[in-house]
Order: sequence, then structure tokens, then C-alpha cells
Amino acid sequence: MTDSQTDGRTLAARYLKGLNDHDPDAVDGFVAVDYINHNPFVENGREANRAFWSSFFTAFPDIEATMDDLVVAGDRVVGRFTYRGTHDGPFLALVDDRTLVSTRGRVHDFAAGRAKTRIIVKPNEATPS
Repeated sequence: MTDSQTDGRTLAARYLKGLNDHDPDAVDGFVAVDYINHNPFVENGREANRAFWSSFFTAFPDIEATMDDLVVAGDRVVGRFTYRGTHDGPFLALVDDRTLVSTRGRVHDFAAGRAKTRIIVKPNEATPS
């Protein structure tokens, strides 16, 4: 296994731990300061990610994530994560109606031990569980 594969696996594990610990400050361990987020709901940069995760954890206080698949190829990491939780607070333009939700998907490019860009975002995949 190459160093980039080890780094990608380590960073995916840090990401998963941050989600399951509901720790917005975990972004320090896996998101670059100048992170580019191709997500219309989140600005670029580590601090914008921290703010996003903070509001996400408030809106989904029981969120749990699992890593279903992980593929590392050079500096690209493709992870299929499943997120499950109850929507119980304000988040984006969604009504907090105690709906159980589940969604999947992430692709990142890594450099210098941190995620540099998020390639694929599918926010419309959220479906009631």
C-alpha cells in the first residue's frame, strides 16, 4: 500500500469518526484550509465546513454514518458512506419534521494529508428511511 492510500484511508476514518462523534472541529483532521467544496449549500474552506457540520449535527442530533465502501487511487478517495438520522432542527431550507433520512455518496481529492476538493455531491439523494 502506498503512502497516499494509507493517507486516504486514515482521512476517511477521521471523517467517519468526526461524523459519529458529532464533532465539527474534526474538520481540522481531514479538511484543507483552502478546501474547494462543489456543493451549492456550503462555501469553500475549512471554516465553512466547520459551520456546516455544526448546523448539520444540530439538525440531525442522532446522525450515524457507516463506511460502506472505500476506494483509494493515488490522491483520489471514493467513499460510499451511509448517513442515517432524524431531522429534528433547522437545516438549510428543510422543514424539521422528525423524518428519518438516509443518504449516500462522496468523492474527494487529497493533497498534503487533507481533503482538497469534493468532486461529487448529491444532496437530492436524501430519502425517507
